[in-house]
Amino acid sequence: MVVAIGAVVWAISGNLLATIVAPLSTLAIGLLTSRWFTSRAWDYIPRRRHLKSGAASWRLLATLIDAVALLVIAAALILAVNARPMAEGVVAFATGAGIGVTLIQAGELIAGLVQGTGGNLATRRLILLIAVTVSSVCLGAFGLDVEWGRDAFAAAAMGAASTLLAQAAWRVTAVLQERRAQHEPDES
Repeated sequence: MVVAIGAVVWAISGNLLATIVAPLSTLAIGLLTSRWFTSRAWDYIPRRRHLKSGAASWRLLATLIDAVALLVIAAALILAVNARPMAEGVVAFATGAGIGVTLIQAGELIAGLVQGTGGNLATRRLILLIAVTVSSVCLGAFGLDVEWGRDAFAAAAMGAASTLLAQAAWRVTAVLQERRAQHEPDES
């Protein structure tokens, strides 16, 4: 999401500073909001009503809806780019960002299978991995009117690297929050 915001801002403004500032500020606001909502998620629900592990079929359905939505958005983006051409760097950057997401999801799928997390979670991860891969490949193949050159590959590499760096920053933040929560005394 953060990388997509950067790509959109780059396409609209063409300004590198705005391309960096907009996604970073969105990420910071998102992390703060997530922390606030997560800490208050179960405040008004009695403990006996907390979900333990149910709703697996609903989660699978939600994953299928997300995958279809991703494919529809990719198709709409390809049609929009072909109707009104954008700078090839923007399309290549978005393709690279999709490749970065594919690498992240493949890593999560492999890590989950190694840890023995199978079944529904592995199926959901595989569905999203396929959707992201197909979307990225289609965007890269049909989104550019010209052949992939040196500049397009460089922009794609920047897109993939920025996605991987954003994921690494999120992972570090999540681990730090988890460690902080383990060291805090329980107030119940």
